[in-house]
Amino acid sequence: MEENQGFSSKDVARNGQKKSASNSVVLLLAVIFIGIYQGLVHGKGAIHLVSIVLAAFLVVFLIFAILFQIQPARTIRWIMGPIGHVQIFSPELERRIRERYQQQIRQLEFLGFNYLFSEGETFHLFRLLLVFPAMVTLTMRSKGEVMAIGNGPSLLTGHPIFASADKSAFGHSNGLGSKFHTVFHDGTILATKNYGDSTGYSAIAVVQSMCEGTPLSDMWAAHQTRVGEIKAEGKRVENPISFEAYAAVSHRETAINGCPCSVCAFSRRRR
Repeated sequence: MEENQGFSSKDVARNGQKKSASNSVVLLLAVIFIGIYQGLVHGKGAIHLVSIVLAAFLVVFLIFAILFQIQPARTIRWIMGPIGHVQIFSPELERRIRERYQQQIRQLEFLGFNYLFSEGETFHLFRLLLVFPAMVTLTMRSKGEVMAIGNGPSLLTGHPIFASADKSAFGHSNGLGSKFHTVFHDGTILATKNYGDSTGYSAIAVVQSMCEGTPLSDMWAAHQTRVGEIKAEGKRVENPISFEAYAAVSHRETAINGCPCSVCAFSRRRR
């Protein structure tokens, strides 16, 4: 189920930027295509070889572009690979995470939330060779995501995880925005967030997508209101507070067609 609460001027501006970026990409691809064609037909030696390699990359890019139009979330999931969740125990990494998200942490604490732990989302480093994950990683880094090399080897992005005073919800932030989670006894997951859209979620998720930049206090009020409405339907909150429970919620949110984790959210932002 999906609930959207309007569009802000930022959303309109972003749509205009996406259209302009799309036009630029089409023009760039046309120039590259012409260059590759000239290299394949008239080039010799190293130039011809480079043209073959570039042509192969262009074909792969076009295939991915077509798949994005047909099954965007599934394609992103295939390119990025499995997204893991690990609890962070490194004091230095925790310090960096708390420093990066200190503003959101203050707001959550003001709302009565308590810090639980820091969590890392991971994907395998070899995926960076597919170019698109490398572009996503650069975008995440530009948004101030805290990154480190994990086990595997894998690339890890860290976020602080909080619980509401009544233990009814998780709260967390990433480079795109923030999100609240509440789980009910029948498996329903209520997610309220102020970034991205509502794609990539499973059928058990009720998603409230609010405008980018919506204050955490407004998000929390909207989340609590929706929790009350769902409870009125006869469902009770059953939201265990632990890392294992949080990781399970994150995995259960995952739809057949995609993943709503922050890594894939950044991926969809690049489309």
